Amino acid sequence: MNKTSRIKEQSTRVWKYILILAAVLILFSDVFVFVENGIAASKKVDEQIRIGVLAKRGHEICLKKWGPTAEYLTDKIAGRQFVIVPIDYEEIYSFVEHGKVDFILANSSFYVELERWYGVNRIATLKNLRLNGVYTEFAGVIFWMADRVDLRQLTDLKDKTFMAVEETSFGGWRMAWRELKEAGFDPHRDLKALQFGGTHDAVVYAVKDGTVDAGTVRTDTLERMRAEGKIDLKDFYIIPYRGKNNLKLPFLYSTRSYPEWPMAKVRHTSDTLAEEVAIALLEMEADSVAAKAGKNAGWTIPLNYQSVHNCLKELKIGPYKDLGKITLYDTIRNYWPWLLGIFVMVLIFFIFFVHMSDLKAKLKQSVVLGEERERARVFLQSIIDAIPESLLVINRDHTIAMANHKANYAMEENPDTSLLKCYYFLHKTEVPCNESEYSCPLTTLIETMQPVTVEHTSVDCEGQKHIFEITAAPISDESGGFNQFVEIFSDVTMHKKAEEELLSAKEKAEQINEAKSEFLMNVSHDIRTPMNVINGFNDLLLKTPLNEEQERFCKMIKRKGKDLICLIEDIIDISSVEKGKVRMYQYPFEIQKVVRDIGESVGMLIGNKEISFKCNVSEKVPKKLIGDSMRLKQILENLCGNAVKYTEKGKIDLTVSIDDEISTEQLYAVCFEVEDTGIGISEKNIEDIFEPYTRFYDIGKNEHKDGVGMGLHIVETLVNHMGGKIIVKSEVGKGSKFSFKLKMKKPGELDAEANKQPLDKPDEEVSLAGMNILIAEDDDATRVLMKLSLKDFECNIKFANDGEEVIEEMKKNKYDIVLMDIRMPSMDGFETTKIIRADVDKDVPVLALTAHVMGFVEDDCKDAGMNGFISKPIDIDKLKRAIKKYV
Repeated sequence: MNKTSRIKEQSTRVWKYILILAAVLILFSDVFVFVENGIAASKKVDEQIRIGVLAKRGHEICLKKWGPTAEYLTDKIAGRQFVIVPIDYEEIYSFVEHGKVDFILANSSFYVELERWYGVNRIATLKNLRLNGVYTEFAGVIFWMADRVDLRQLTDLKDKTFMAVEETSFGGWRMAWRELKEAGFDPHRDLKALQFGGTHDAVVYAVKDGTVDAGTVRTDTLERMRAEGKIDLKDFYIIPYRGKNNLKLPFLYSTRSYPEWPMAKVRHTSDTLAEEVAIALLEMEADSVAAKAGKNAGWTIPLNYQSVHNCLKELKIGPYKDLGKITLYDTIRNYWPWLLGIFVMVLIFFIFFVHMSDLKAKLKQSVVLGEERERARVFLQSIIDAIPESLLVINRDHTIAMANHKANYAMEENPDTSLLKCYYFLHKTEVPCNESEYSCPLTTLIETMQPVTVEHTSVDCEGQKHIFEITAAPISDESGGFNQFVEIFSDVTMHKKAEEELLSAKEKAEQINEAKSEFLMNVSHDIRTPMNVINGFNDLLLKTPLNEEQERFCKMIKRKGKDLICLIEDIIDISSVEKGKVRMYQYPFEIQKVVRDIGESVGMLIGNKEISFKCNVSEKVPKKLIGDSMRLKQILENLCGNAVKYTEKGKIDLTVSIDDEISTEQLYAVCFEVEDTGIGISEKNIEDIFEPYTRFYDIGKNEHKDGVGMGLHIVETLVNHMGGKIIVKSEVGKGSKFSFKLKMKKPGELDAEANKQPLDKPDEEVSLAGMNILIAEDDDATRVLMKLSLKDFECNIKFANDGEEVIEEMKKNKYDIVLMDIRMPSMDGFETTKIIRADVDKDVPVLALTAHVMGFVEDDCKDAGMNGFISKPIDIDKLKRAIKKYV
């Protein structure tokens, strides 16, 4: 065989291998598309949408906690059936990778790994409930015992023992690890021993018992254990976080904050379905069945999880364990679109220039060379045409070297499209451009030789706005520079629109909630003001000579008026709870007096019923305790009132005792029980009895709904705010027992806040004789009532219709006190008081008269310069004591 024949045979063999490689690549892409289409088709047949949830406490608890959320989404999104798929720690990557679930709910650390490796995308973030508060972020706590004078900063931990929760725990180790590392402290090198306790409580106990020198847990752990009576926070020293942080939590923390669990869609889930699920989650109410089962307050728009990425990067764990190392897997996973083009181009051009130049030199076959180049171009074009996004290969002079089918259609067949305008913006191809004149947004690519991503908004020929995400990557040449780069244009208009709609829905929901609170405040004033007049005149009428029937009618009016006021206060209490405005006061009180007052109220409720009511106070209960007696009285009156309502005959027992096992020298554990022999509560309804607005009870086999059902909801909320938990035991036909425990201080250990006394604290007999009192009140009936009520107290009363009249009157005459109605025409009480303090009299006592009883009224009065407030309906004795207190 001669030399020419051998060269021809070698050339034929090379091109044979090239064609085989091309056929394999094309066959692989066809099989991939076929499989992908088959999966998509099977999803259309299968109507079930699977939500994978990390089952950190087992499958049964996972289904119980998140099953109602699937039911909620099924009800909200027509034609879809959602199911929960519990996933164990070791299964989560496999389930997402192989498309066994459509959505995934896991902790933030898992989420960034799945986002990095498998392209999941968050659509909402959980609003978690922690100690009756709603939070979307959390942090970590680094602590040791307060008496350790040798430990005051992180570097003092050198050669000490340290305990965390788990090596993979985010809040219980990794957050603290990052802060230690940034402080120049390597825990694996500088600690004497690093241990893992398995649970947050175990870590706290290990530090408390001296098993280890220091430890770390997630936020709210120490506060929760204190509320449970397990620890005293004063015994611990907590390292404060020294960096910049936007975290706003009422908990101790030592690290920066990180976002809570996200709900994310997996790669194969459609954007349309993801948008529907995201909107439904954002509309979930905090008091819905799904939210309560999940122990959360609903969902908010997806937060930014870059902080979690940054933490794992700093620690070089998870997806960043090889950070700084360039691996083939990372390169292919992150840059496969342009790497595929670069690989094919480099391969083809390498073979083309090496082998064809050799053939050209040896065989001088220019025709064959031209044919081979055309084959290479067609081969490369077929590969880039398979890419679903618009792809351009750009020369260094910003001209287009190559485009795939989708880009050609947009830029040649429809030259007025937004894609072409976007290209003009980036490259300014209307005029010649060299490197020195280069000023487009891709300058960074030329300077750094690194891939870049930019966004640009363009308008098509029909006036429609499009938002493009442009990703560009250089194609390196032999010298290390580049003459071309690849650009991929992705239209993200719909994605941006969905984000705007989610934000708009959130703002709308917040506006509705604010409008509801404002409505409750207005209704409170509009109802309580006339009720004040009705009850006041009725009390005056009862003091006049009446026959037996008239007196009975007046007492009935008084009783029903009081019932209406109680109903209004229940509604306002519910609103206060929802806005987080419940306020507890701490002051000394006699628990026996509280029980006596309740006994009198219950006696009036019992009337002619055949019920015996007993109050049993243990001898171990101290005569005086420190707490909020008014809230405690409200709780017990609600429970006793319900017992009377649902007991026709038998007995009702109120018992107060001390739990010696959990009481300490500083705190008493006071136990309260209300037991009756009434109709009882069925087992199926006992879990819902504290839900607001509907109350259930059973008589025999018949179920009934009764009243608006707010009393027990308020009871549970108040008990929780006071650090207790209410427990119900009941049996249909035999009665019910409600019990709870509250920890109360002994007298003599009050701080400044605890020394605040309510206005209705009993005092000596008050005399108003000779006082000059100015009353700002625009309601005629209220003015007549107050005048009649105070006429026997020998005080001088002057009325003013509005704020302007108040100011004019005070400039003319000297008054001992001003009673100021908050709502008045032209100028309200707050504005009037500010003018008085600034221009008229800065020392005269001013008391607000208000029907607004929500928790923030006291703050508004203080900001305006008022000394205090009296809520309507106005009790004359209470008003007298308040006047005397400030004069």
